[in-house]
Amino acid sequence: MADYHDFFSKNADYYSKSKSHRTGQDLAMLIKALNVSGDSVGLDLATGTGYTAFEFAKMAHKVYALDGTREMLDLAAKSASDLGLSNIEFVLGSAERLPFDSETFDIVSCRRAAHHFKDKHAFLDEARRVLKVGGRFGLVDFVRPEKDASNLFNRIEVMRDPSHIGALSFTEWCDMVKNHGFKILESQVIRRSIPFGEWLSPVSVESDAGLRIQKLLRSVSAYELERINFDLDAMEIKKDYLVLTCAKVNDEVKL
Repeated sequence: MADYHDFFSKNADYYSKSKSHRTGQDLAMLIKALNVSGDSVGLDLATGTGYTAFEFAKMAHKVYALDGTREMLDLAAKSASDLGLSNIEFVLGSAERLPFDSETFDIVSCRRAAHHFKDKHAFLDEARRVLKVGGRFGLVDFVRPEKDASNLFNRIEVMRDPSHIGALSFTEWCDMVKNHGFKILESQVIRRSIPFGEWLSPVSVESDAGLRIQKLLRSVSAYELERINFDLDAMEIKKDYLVLTCAKVNDEVKL
């Protein structure tokens, strides 16, 4: 699998212009669920070109926006300046090894990025470590269908984006956050119908990867396609996004 720096440095401009990342329904739901206030100090992990951090910054006292790709952060910083948002600090770093003191933040968020993390356990441990007791953690990511026994969904995602590590299912995420000391406050799933070309973006349908994916989709059984919610005739997938809101509780509290 390729390093995520390669993929996102090449495609940073695409993500800076992505309407879905800028205004998706999941973003509005996440912001509402996290109860951002005027004295909140927040951290947005794997911020990309910054759209989640921007929405937090409009309501919070201070927001730190962390990402592992300099090109993404540079575009985010320019956009923040254009929007007149002066309360965001951009930080180059890894979500699996955070450069912050423990119990620093009221809010920690991560949107549409966790499928890129090699060590999701370290990511959750670090998110909990830097969050104050009682603080809120918000996670948004697309999820692997529960019934996808052959892991076809993730196999295609890796072909589309070699930096993709693995999407978890709804159940796997819920179990994992509870095992890492979070109390689930709210969990929702948004289903989006996405045309094949949009699903592949920023990869072209006619690229080598796009053609290989089409070949694979036509080679597997109708049963397997049904289990990843892909309609071969319409060339469309129904893709589920998890919006999960949690609270950090004391270690002695039973979840």
